[in-house]
Amino acid sequence: MIRDKQKIFCDEFLKDFNRVRAYRCAYSVKSDDVARKSAARMLTNADVLDYIENQKKKIVVRNDVSKDRIIEELKKMAFSDIRTVVDFGPGFCDIRESEEVDTSIISEIRHRDTKFGSNQAVKLYDKLKALELLGRYVEAEPSQKHEHEHTHLLPIAGESAQDILKEIDLKLKAKKAKGAG
Repeated sequence: MIRDKQKIFCDEFLKDFNRVRAYRCAYSVKSDDVARKSAARMLTNADVLDYIENQKKKIVVRNDVSKDRIIEELKKMAFSDIRTVVDFGPGFCDIRESEEVDTSIISEIRHRDTKFGSNQAVKLYDKLKALELLGRYVEAEPSQKHEHEHTHLLPIAGESAQDILKEIDLKLKAKKAKGAG
């Protein structure tokens, strides 16, 4: 059973996985360093971790997030081709009509008017990062990097898909270890 302030910490932590911010929301502390150390200690508490895991499961179910859905999205990013978004050739580059484009692969579109005319830029999501994450599912043997990951580590801000994949990867390893033992 967790206390009220621990619950506040957990609920805030689940918003963006920022330990320091979450700790500051729940407790009055003088510095980020104190909040960082205290939050790290908090995240070793079994009751706190159980609460966070239960809440994460509820969020996953509520938002219809599954391993297959994450892999599908990563596949789109990993195997995207800029030619599906823009037409280009010598002296021209035109963005295709939105109805023709899978916009889920686009991370940014910029439009700028200048005294010489306007220009547009399209940026797709990072293919290498998506390929790296997908590659974890097809590795025959886990890399040394993955063997040294700790199952108690929790995601940090800005890496939600990676965090979910890492968590799934760790759970699969734990299941394999139980089955082998």
